[in-house]
Amino acid sequence: MLKLFKTHLIHKKAMMDDFFDLIFTVMVCFFLLFFINFTLQSSTNNSNKQSLEHLADYKRLDSAITNLRVQLSQHHNLNHKNIPTLIENSKIIGGKVITNCRDYFAKEDCAKDIVNIHSSYSDNLYCEWNDNLKTCEVKSTPLTTT
Repeated sequence: MLKLFKTHLIHKKAMMDDFFDLIFTVMVCFFLLFFINFTLQSSTNNSNKQSLEHLADYKRLDSAITNLRVQLSQHHNLNHKNIPTLIENSKIIGGKVITNCRDYFAKEDCAKDIVNIHSSYSDNLYCEWNDNLKTCEVKSTPLTTT
C-alpha cells in the first residue's frame, strides 16, 4: 500500500509537471505569435507608406514631364538647361502640376508664385498675370548697373 501511494504521488507530480510545461508552452507560443504579428504588421504598414510616397512622386514627375512636352510641342521657349530643375521643383496644386508660370490659372497664384518656380535658379525672373490674355507669364526684372 505504501508503494502504491508513493507511485501515485510520483505520477501526480509528473502530471503537474506536464501541466505546467503545457501552460508554459502555450504562453510562450501566444507571446511569440503576438510579437510576430506586430512585427509583420508594422513592416507591412511601413512598406505600404513608402510605396504610396514613391507612387505619388512618380506621378508628380510623370505629370511634370508631360506638361513640359506639351509646352515644347506648342513651341514655348524653354531654357533647356533648366528642364531638370523645372521637373525637380514642380509641385501639384489643386490637381494641376505647376512647372512654370504658364501653368497658373488664377491671378492670385500667379502673383504669389506659391510654388517659387523661379527663385531656385534665377533671381531676376518672376511670374506676372497678363489681364488681356488671362494667362500668367514669365517676366524678368531689368538688370541695374551701378
